[in-house]
Amino acid sequence: MQFEVRAYELEGLLDRMPAGVEILSLDCFDTLIWRGTNAPIDVFADLSLTGSGMGGRMLAEHAARVRALATTGAKEIHLRGIYEFLYASVSPDVIDHAVEHELAQERKHAFAFAPAVALIREAKRRGLKVIIVSDMYWSQPQLSAHIASAAGEDLLADIDRIFVSSEYGVGKCDGLFKHVLEELKTSPEKILHVGDNHSADYISAARLGIHAVHLRQFEREAEQRLRMEATAEIMLDPTARSTRAIGQMHRAQIALRPPCEPATALGHDVMGPVMHTFALWLKAELDAASAALGKPVRPLFVMRDGYLPFLAFDKMYPDAGAAKVELSRFVAFRASIKDAAALDSYLTEWAWQLPVYLRARGSPAGTSD
Repeated sequence: MQFEVRAYELEGLLDRMPAGVEILSLDCFDTLIWRGTNAPIDVFADLSLTGSGMGGRMLAEHAARVRALATTGAKEIHLRGIYEFLYASVSPDVIDHAVEHELAQERKHAFAFAPAVALIREAKRRGLKVIIVSDMYWSQPQLSAHIASAAGEDLLADIDRIFVSSEYGVGKCDGLFKHVLEELKTSPEKILHVGDNHSADYISAARLGIHAVHLRQFEREAEQRLRMEATAEIMLDPTARSTRAIGQMHRAQIALRPPCEPATALGHDVMGPVMHTFALWLKAELDAASAALGKPVRPLFVMRDGYLPFLAFDKMYPDAGAAKVELSRFVAFRASIKDAAALDSYLTEWAWQLPVYLRARGSPAGTSD
């Protein structure tokens, strides 16, 4: 059994598994546990490092991997080794603090992917064992604690074993699945493995005879839009992906959407998240203003441009008292006339559009128009 599924197809996956499967194996990151960021490296932007936390952290990891391979032959490293390279000649307490700080930043951005959680629950209901096989520089206790933080202690209790590449010195592409088979004392055809990385989770597992399923997160067009959104944010905000992570909490919802027409995809993937975020922001502003004034503050949406934001906000908060208001552009402009200078500015720009009788009526006494 080797094939590809989308997230919305995970629910019925176990109905399609071959007879004789006794173990459900899952990748961890971007399969069971997701980050609310555009890319995993965005988490590094929040690290307390000089300059860009992302740049320094990535360079340190690369250098630590090169050193480990050259000195011990290990293709996988531990998080502690990264910080030992980054902070040479410091006390163990400093390293401990740096490691815990990064783990805390990861927890801040992590959440459990609901379809994968449901898959684990169904596997346990059917009497299957559940294991996690992850390419990661964390220790097994660190990954266990992370899963518990993001998904809950009860879900962690449903997981029978956790295999992490850092503990074996090899990743899934280099032999981690062989260690899994040896330690579980089982044959490949008794395992069904699901993961998002085509090479590590699909090809490497299938090569050993393990039933492999590739979890494809997004359609190609949606994947490209998410990349372009991140690129646009970097162009508009110099702190993005430097000292601030690029958040994309809507990635999970996009992954759950089945194929649809382009217009529907645009509304669901792009305009929906924009309007949803705007409504959340506006509600927070209204709550703050209401608390400061001691009475409810209700929003008015100016038509025509405010119509779509109004629909989104009113759908989310029907009791907030949102209302539509129509103002002509001339009324709006005239409302800004607060003194003689503002009047002169207005007349200079708009006098040619005013009817003749208005210009004549507004002429100063004793002058001709």
